[in-house]
Amino acid sequence: MKSKILAIIVLFISLSFSFKLAFSNTQYIEFTIFIDRTAPEYYNETITADIINNSNEEINISAYWIDNHALNFYYYESNITGTFTNSTSKSFTQGYSNETIKNINADYEGRSVYYKLIGFDRVGNLNSTEYTQFSILNQTPLFTNVSQSNDNIAAGNNITLAAYWNDNFNIKNATLQFDETGWTDKEDMIINSLASWSNFTYNTTGLSGSVSWRIKASDNVGNINTTEAMSFSVI
Repeated sequence: MKSKILAIIVLFISLSFSFKLAFSNTQYIEFTIFIDRTAPEYYNETITADIINNSNEEINISAYWIDNHALNFYYYESNITGTFTNSTSKSFTQGYSNETIKNINADYEGRSVYYKLIGFDRVGNLNSTEYTQFSILNQTPLFTNVSQSNDNIAAGNNITLAAYWNDNFNIKNATLQFDETGWTDKEDMIINSLASWSNFTYNTTGLSGSVSWRIKASDNVGNINTTEAMSFSVI
């Protein structure tokens, strides 16, 4: 009777087959090969919010994964930049894939973002969650404390015209305007801040009578807001 040496080679698969390799009249080796074609499965996909309101907020996306042999890594795919791109791969944490979306670029304000998680096992089988969506709030800049340093000023002196601004992602710039039979841009300043004063010091040389003014501000995606009109007299 032949004796045999049993060897099991696992290639991680649900399909299996066997063969024998004889190396003498009395002995042979029997191989059983398992081929893993089973993709990981995911459960309990969650997202902590469906909208990001400002640059200080974050969203966590997670799912729980299992595999018939061994999980390997996952990554996150989204179109937050305008085209679909993948994050760097990460290791599972006790079967969980966790992705935190934070520090949103101000240029992404107002976008609807589609995303999914993609998980791999040790032999490259993959599975992905369905595309899900969250939004980034689109909001115009807000103003308070519109003020002028003088109501009446002598020609040639400086006057300070100001407003305080805030935005959910970024105030890009502010512009001082005078009403000269239509609103005309007079000075512009770069702000690039969530909240800031727009203080314009303007020399009144060449001005006379009543001068109406306002300040407008815009964010990174072109949302514009304008203060109410105020006026001062040059005497």
